[in-house]
Amino acid sequence: MNMKGNRNITLCFIGPPGSGKGTQTRMLAKAMGFKVIEVGDCLRDLSKTRSALGRKIKSYVEKGKIVPVDIIENVLTKEVKKIKKGQPLIFDGFPRTKKQVKVLEKILKANKRSFDDFYLVYISLPLKEAVSRLRKRRMCEKCESIFINGVTIPKGSKICPLCHGKIIRRSDDKPEVIRKRFQVYKKQTEPVLDYYKGTGKIIKINGNQPPEAVFKEIKKNLKQKIG
Repeated sequence: MNMKGNRNITLCFIGPPGSGKGTQTRMLAKAMGFKVIEVGDCLRDLSKTRSALGRKIKSYVEKGKIVPVDIIENVLTKEVKKIKKGQPLIFDGFPRTKKQVKVLEKILKANKRSFDDFYLVYISLPLKEAVSRLRKRRMCEKCESIFINGVTIPKGSKICPLCHGKIIRRSDDKPEVIRKRFQVYKKQTEPVLDYYKGTGKIIKINGNQPPEAVFKEIKKNLKQKIG
């Protein structure tokens, strides 16, 4: 797959909570040199600050609500400006609403990223599987590495095996918040798919399979679209 030159390939990964967007974007970054802007991570990092903006973002993140579009536009505009011309880019978890679609188009245009080289990667996953996955997800408070309780780390582990930081459960991974996030996703994010329907820009992926199989399916589809 040719990622060189000045084509400015842009991919947006969307899907319900637990669909594995972050896992797949990290794999693409390592294998193909994509720069990944993980919108959720950007917002969570800001939510940890003591600024007024950080506290405002925190109130949305902890309740599983979508952060207002003006805040997201401000954050992403600054991040995209840091990227070199010609470097392939992935937005992980964006756009999540039709209002965010307008922000995306504005950012692409301002940074001379063509719609011809844009694709929306949609990873599908049933609610039952999403809840099952996220109930087991854990994160290191220090290095922010992600683990699966009882799978990638021993069940009940308290210490990160990588940096010896504290293992925690993210506040938005509690069962009641997961279901709320899924409801928000269904209501606000799926219309994004309707917006791009018929454009040939949607790459639909079955997320209810092992990560390696999902990655293989993504690469196959990208090769067909990009070459």
